[in-house]
Amino acid sequence: MESLDDETAAETLEEMAAERQAQIIGDMDEERAADILEHMSPDEAADVLGDLPEAKAEVCSTAWRMTSNSTWPNCCLTPMTPPADS
Repeated sequence: MESLDDETAAETLEEMAAERQAQIIGDMDEERAADILEHMSPDEAADVLGDLPEAKAEVCSTAWRMTSNSTWPNCCLTPMTPPADS
């Protein structure tokens, strides 16, 4: 993946099994992961983030939000918090 440009890496990842996607993105530095996720479809990227450990997903989504080309809806980037018991 390191030798591929972001768009090609995103296209390649989209063809892989979900577990493999999360493993590859999880092993990357956050900025590179965010750059690649930006080129994936929002649904696919959200699935990848959902398969990552929570801390890594949060860092990747935060790094992605800092890019100037952000087009994902915030719902795809914000970890879901269960409602508080009343």
